[in-house]
Amino acid sequence: MDAGPHFLGIGAHKAGTSWLHWQLRQHPDVWLPPVKEVHYFDRSDKYPSPSELQTVSPWSRALQGPEQRARLRRGYWALRSATSARDWASARWAWKWYFGRYTDRWYRRLFRTHGNSRVCGEITPAYSMLDRRDLAALRRINPQLKLIFMLRNPIDRAWSSVRFNNERGFSDADLASEDDILAQLKGRSTVLRGDYLATLDAYLSVFPPERVLVGFYDAISADPAGLINGVLDFLDLPATHELEIDNTRRVNASRWRPMPKRIRRYLTDTYRPTMQVLADRFGGYAERWLLGAGGDGRLGVDANPRAVVNLGAVQFDVDGAPEPADRRP
Repeated sequence: MDAGPHFLGIGAHKAGTSWLHWQLRQHPDVWLPPVKEVHYFDRSDKYPSPSELQTVSPWSRALQGPEQRARLRRGYWALRSATSARDWASARWAWKWYFGRYTDRWYRRLFRTHGNSRVCGEITPAYSMLDRRDLAALRRINPQLKLIFMLRNPIDRAWSSVRFNNERGFSDADLASEDDILAQLKGRSTVLRGDYLATLDAYLSVFPPERVLVGFYDAISADPAGLINGVLDFLDLPATHELEIDNTRRVNASRWRPMPKRIRRYLTDTYRPTMQVLADRFGGYAERWLLGAGGDGRLGVDANPRAVVNLGAVQFDVDGAPEPADRRP
């Protein structure tokens, strides 16, 4: 039976997953799909995330609305281009990706042809929203799966997501209107994607802690080698490699825009309890987030914060955490 992926990047959205994907794609021992976000496990419409994999049968998809027909047309042109160029690997991928039956067997087989790479995986930040039922399905794909969860100051992450969604046309919010911004910040997608503790709690209810690695967005600029080598070590790959680690490359970045004071107050009040728990559990960068929000941290304890933390090496629980967001639709 096809084993499926060895690892998944599960988020968080706007927390450096595109940078991590770009770095891992360069590594000769790592295989990632041609598309960054597969969106297989969040394909149900109960999740506020984009997925074109809801309908299993390609014949049924052909009879559906314009979006699915447009996807099939993209598949036709991708397949035609690959076969014309005699790029058989790309042709096989296009056939599976656009015209396959979207089942667990199909998902496993996406990772069958990973060449000479030692590990394979995919990164879909929306997996941070999965409920326990879908996490159990995920574990059935590969019980030995390793999980990478990138964290960013939740205040900055939320504001970045607002700007990103506006620029990409995913939201029609007027960024000149603080009421519009607040409405987006209170939306289910933003709330779920920013509920780090609920994500960790859900995953740790299904996977052992030693299979979960937390990485910190801050380390992309402060300690990029520590971050990428920590990920490689987690994947049982040698930390020394020929990658040129670029901490200046911004991938999928949104344009800078100052955060209104009212919005900052709202986000600080919303996320300070979460940052307190993260600071207590991880120290380091999480403690700096808390201090920046006016919280009670232990200034100066972590002069050299860790770029990554394996949850198997720390005493992590979410006791004392704020009430998680409702993950039901």
